[in-house]
Amino acid sequence: MIKQPELPLTVKVQVDDRYMEKYAREYLNELFDKYLKPEWLTIADMEKITRRKRAWIMDYIVYDPYVRNNKLAKRDTDGKWIFDAEKIRPFLNRLFNDLPDY
Repeated sequence: MIKQPELPLTVKVQVDDRYMEKYAREYLNELFDKYLKPEWLTIADMEKITRRKRAWIMDYIVYDPYVRNNKLAKRDTDGKWIFDAEKIRPFLNRLFNDLPDY
C-alpha cells in the first residue's frame, strides 16, 4: 500500500448561540416533564418506587382507606390504576423509611 502523507486539517464550525440555547432549554424541559415531573404514576412506576409486586401494591396502597378517601389512586380511561404523583408521596413516606427519590 502507498502511504498517504499526513496533512494538518483545520475545520471551523459556526454555531448560533441563540439557537443552541433555545434547543437546549426545550430539550431539558421535555426531559423534566417526561421523567422528573409526572402528574400520575402507573403501577409499573409504583413497583419501581416501592420495590414491591403489583399484588402487594393493590392490597396495601390502592385499597388502603386513606388512599381511597383522598383519591390518591384512580382508574384511568383504560381501566388501569394510576396514582397522583404529588399527593401519594407523603403516604409512601409513612410506609417506607428508605424510598428512593422519584
